[in-house]
Amino acid sequence: MESQSDKRIREQDTCFLPDFCSIQVVFSLVLMGELLAVILVLSKPLSPIDSWRNLGMISLFIQWVTLCSAAMFCLIRSKVMHWNNAITASIAFFAMLLVTAFMSEAAFWTLQTIGYDKLLPKMGHSEFLFRNIGVASIVCALILRYFYIQDQWKRQTKAEMESRIQALQSRIRPHFLFNSMNTIANLTRSNPRLAEEVLEDFADLFRASLVQANTLTTLGEEIFISKQYLNIEALRLGERLTMEWSDHKIPNDALLPPLIFQPLLENAIYHGIEPNMEGGTIWMEITHDDGTLSVKITNTLPPGGEKANRKGNQIAMENIKQRMLAVFEGEAKLTYKALNNTYQVVLTFPYVNDFSLC
Repeated sequence: MESQSDKRIREQDTCFLPDFCSIQVVFSLVLMGELLAVILVLSKPLSPIDSWRNLGMISLFIQWVTLCSAAMFCLIRSKVMHWNNAITASIAFFAMLLVTAFMSEAAFWTLQTIGYDKLLPKMGHSEFLFRNIGVASIVCALILRYFYIQDQWKRQTKAEMESRIQALQSRIRPHFLFNSMNTIANLTRSNPRLAEEVLEDFADLFRASLVQANTLTTLGEEIFISKQYLNIEALRLGERLTMEWSDHKIPNDALLPPLIFQPLLENAIYHGIEPNMEGGTIWMEITHDDGTLSVKITNTLPPGGEKANRKGNQIAMENIKQRMLAVFEGEAKLTYKALNNTYQVVLTFPYVNDFSLC
């Protein structure tokens, strides 16, 4: 069944217009509006004093139109995001022309009323109105075309990223698959009831590994899956595996790609616990500080601080890194290092519980 977060993402992706409530988008529009004002001033041969005066008046007018249009787009975007691109573009186009016409009328009659009509261009009311609407129509068409091309480029990039991630995910060697089956087979004779519980945990793990690359889960669900995996490994390794967990006061509704923690824990067991006949310890600490989540997984290494000559192919690490970067657009970070006979992996990513805000 499609989750609410996945539904919001799918609905948002149907609209090529950006989020005009975003400060970055509004800043870009203001910058483009100011560049348009400079171009309009430079297109007329005027004295320096007249040029500066015209630049101030044209900039003021254009910025009012820009900000009012951005506010209108911010309000109507949620209502047109389900429609096709042609209808959305038409609504945005005529909405901007309506704002331009209204602001032109307001500017013309305000300057006439307060006696500053000399600041108006030397043209009649109708000519002033239609000239502004004509310029606005050309600029709006170019901006909408730019937004459409940018949206198509993002869609193509995202599709290529998801395709590459899916290929990476299909190449992961699931050691826990074979280990879990052996554990279940051994328990079937000695403890059938426990074998049934382990089989249920294994089914949840296997189901999580089959989800699509663009599906999201919550931090709470990811922690639950990770603990199920550790329960299976604890039955197999017995007292050789010691686990210390710290996840107090964390937002369980934080969104992230599924099956992120399990491969990291699997690596810790495969390289740090299994090769050591005396076993070892895994420390997992999840913290939340100022809108950033940090997941730190530390495991002991065999004597000598080596990985018992077990060389990994880094597929799991690459898979996690690429999926996190794709979802959080470069704001996630994955680092790892060996330190004092331990191996530590640190994953940081922003706390987001509603991807319709991204």
